[in-house]
Amino acid sequence: MTQTDKYIRIVRYANEQFQLREFILSEYIYHGVVNYSEPVEIQIDSDPLLTSKSSTIEACYCHFYLFDTKAFGPKGIMGMREGHDLNIGYMPVDQPVYVRAVNEKNQPFIKYYRMAENPFDHVMYRFDEQSTTDRFTWVKMKLSDAVQRNKEYLKHNEVVPEKLSEMLLTTDSKSALTDVIHKDYSYSFHKKYPPTKEDTNKSFFSRLLFR
Repeated sequence: MTQTDKYIRIVRYANEQFQLREFILSEYIYHGVVNYSEPVEIQIDSDPLLTSKSSTIEACYCHFYLFDTKAFGPKGIMGMREGHDLNIGYMPVDQPVYVRAVNEKNQPFIKYYRMAENPFDHVMYRFDEQSTTDRFTWVKMKLSDAVQRNKEYLKHNEVVPEKLSEMLLTTDSKSALTDVIHKDYSYSFHKKYPPTKEDTNKSFFSRLLFR
């Protein structure tokens, strides 16, 4: 299969392939399906769609097209994956997946707040709780929206940062994967096909990922 207007390529560099495992997240997870162009306000401790920090989830980290291939080189942020196998699958564009809560400018669009009662006048007051870690919140977004967000980001930038291409593959989204293949991805792969500036976001997959 090739990437089309109906399927998006999902990639993971890992010898354990697309195997899910339980681990504890240090970020919030919002289970509502959102759009990156619309701000989302969430009341902490009362929104039933919000999972608190330090919660357990069964998942694995993946990347969807487009992403920065240099991140997986020996000096990249994912350099510890150098030499791991290349795993590729295809997912329907309308599949909701967990991605980072950032917009096309790589800025957070989630706003957290709490409500507290003043003990003197018994009036409820709102207190915003903004943090530099808000951009690491996981939210559900249609894969097509996440891809469009990255394309808009590339109109003014040369490389897609990891936060914009990263996703959590969960039980639901893994069941939507199709045409999964696994390829040996040794260090010689980089030596034979060194990623150029153009490869980083545009032609790398069409030339190398076995279309």
